[in-house]
Amino acid sequence: IGVDPSVELHVSGNVACVPSQVQSYVTANAITVTNAIMRIQGTGNPITLTSTPTIVAGTDGQIVTLQGDSDTNTITLQDESNLAGSKLQLSGGNDFTFGKGDTLTLTYDAGDTNWYELSRSDN
Repeated sequence: IGVDPSVELHVSGNVACVPSQVQSYVTANAITVTNAIMRIQGTGNPITLTSTPTIVAGTDGQIVTLQGDSDTNTITLQDESNLAGSKLQLSGGNDFTFGKGDTLTLTYDAGDTNWYELSRSDN
């Protein structure tokens, strides 16, 4: 009898998600999730994304980890309370600035079209 992957998944060994190439953004860009791990940075200087939504809508239940790739070209994401229409529900309503190695893990809820923070790490 085989395992039905729609019910459960059994893995023997490691699971690895292939990260994206480094994506560079300017203020008005929105992040399009193409990999489970997205490496991001500002283009040529520190930036704050002002696009609404800030991350393009995903699939219900989708999880993404954003990872900063520069301590010089940092990138800041804004909570919905600070940028109406960002569709980001970040912990405590706090924005997040990515330096090299900093991560933010989010999940998408298609019912209310928001990305919800699961965890963050300021490395």
